[in-house]
Amino acid sequence: MKRFLLLLLAFAVLLTGCGKIVEKMADEAVGTMLSSEDVKVEMDSSSGDGSTVITTDEGKIEVASDENASVAIPKGYPEDILPIYAKDKIVMAADYGENGFTIVGQTKDDMATVVKFYEDALVGAESTLVQNFEGMYMSMGVLEGMNYNVQITDDNGDEEYISFNLIIVPAE
Repeated sequence: MKRFLLLLLAFAVLLTGCGKIVEKMADEAVGTMLSSEDVKVEMDSSSGDGSTVITTDEGKIEVASDENASVAIPKGYPEDILPIYAKDKIVMAADYGENGFTIVGQTKDDMATVVKFYEDALVGAESTLVQNFEGMYMSMGVLEGMNYNVQITDDNGDEEYISFNLIIVPAE
């Protein structure tokens, strides 16, 4: 499970702000990471909805293969604990069952608005790390029995979008 979580974390970081190169980077990054981690996968890019689905024994990752596509939020994602800012452009969603979720999305709203949304959503959290500086906001900690990681970035390479990464897993 730890290898799968590390794979997803690295994958989510790579997708942050990818904009027009999401498909190419996703294909290269996933291929490299999966072969180096010796994880068995099945890839299905014939879903017809502009996404690539990667299934392992430990979970499922769905990646938007088209710069204008969006993938669905996995069933069971705990929005009551860690809400998703905008659902119109989700570039990656991972569901590892009882072991949590990763969501990578993009919005055209300004960074300050997205940061404020997550600061409000995380009121009452036991934060272990909060960083807020130009171009990046990160918060990690525990909220309602779940470990969370929220990262918001303003990627200068893609002037249209602010990216947000959400990782939520049960606290041990």
